[in-house]
Amino acid sequence: DRLGSAEVLFVDAADLLADGVAELFAEVGDRCARIALGHRAVPRTESFQLGPLATAGGPHGPAGRLFVARVAESNTALEVASDPALGELLEATGGLPLAIELAAARASVVGLEPLAERLAAETTGPLEAALAVAWDQLPAEGRSALSQLAVFEGGFTVADAEEVVQVSDPSWVLDLIQDLRDRSLLFSFETAYAPGVLRLGLLPPVAAFAWAR
Repeated sequence: DRLGSAEVLFVDAADLLADGVAELFAEVGDRCARIALGHRAVPRTESFQLGPLATAGGPHGPAGRLFVARVAESNTALEVASDPALGELLEATGGLPLAIELAAARASVVGLEPLAERLAAETTGPLEAALAVAWDQLPAEGRSALSQLAVFEGGFTVADAEEVVQVSDPSWVLDLIQDLRDRSLLFSFETAYAPGVLRLGLLPPVAAFAWAR
């Protein structure tokens, strides 16, 4: 009822509640121009690769707008758009939507400045917490593959990965890469010097997290 009409409806971690998401699509699909899925795709839907949101621009940038909107939903009395701690908090999320959501949930309880102080004193911030959730959901072979893929700089091809990644069955490497891509832990791109050649890569925060494991 609160949705109204929207250009894009973004659904994160859709695979965890596939049946419920399918019912939601059936009810609101005709009211949205597009539906974007986070994490893994639900059958018969179109998925889009979404990179991190830009953290520049404070409350007017992509990450800032999401943060402000999420705080407002939880605590309408908390004014965050003009808070000088907002920029620091957005940088701490790395622009990842799930990390922004986690930070906004905390900020709605403790406020921005106290949260910024806590993050400065803690070793685990919203970005690390979001990556930890994704890591915990991976099978053991997936964790091993992601850690090994973190050695690449500038991306890699599937053939490169098959040469480097060591798992119990080498024939699983392609399946593991596909699973990591579906979970948005890998992103795909092309380069100007090799057009038409699909490469894969890890965002720097993901690579650092996986390498540390």
